[in-house]
Amino acid sequence: MALPAFLAPITEAPRAQKIVFGVIGLAAIGAAAWFLLLSPLQTRVGMLTRQNDAVQKERLQVRAIAADVARFRRRPPNPLRKAGTSLAGPGAYLCDHVMLICVHAYHHEPER
Repeated sequence: MALPAFLAPITEAPRAQKIVFGVIGLAAIGAAAWFLLLSPLQTRVGMLTRQNDAVQKERLQVRAIAADVARFRRRPPNPLRKAGTSLAGPGAYLCDHVMLICVHAYHHEPER
C-alpha cells in the first residue's frame, strides 16, 4: 500500500529528523492530554479536598458538642440552686434529685 504524496517528505527524511518529529509529536500529545484530561481533574481534586477539610472541621465541632451534651446528661444542673452555692452533707445529691423531680413534675403536669 502506497502512502499519500504529502507524507513523502517525512518518509524520505533522514533518521535523525524522524526521531525529532516523533519526539515533538509525543510532546504535543502529552501536552494535549495534560490540558484536556489531567488539569481539570486536579482542579476537581483540589475542590473536593477543601470540601473534605470543611466537613472534617465540622465533624470535630459536632463531636465536641456531643461530648458536652453527654456530660450534661449524666447529671443535669439544678435550676433551683444559685450559682456558687452548694449544699453540704451526704444528702446534697438526694436533695438535688428531689428538687429536679418536683420541677419536672410541675412543668410536665397534664392539662386539665
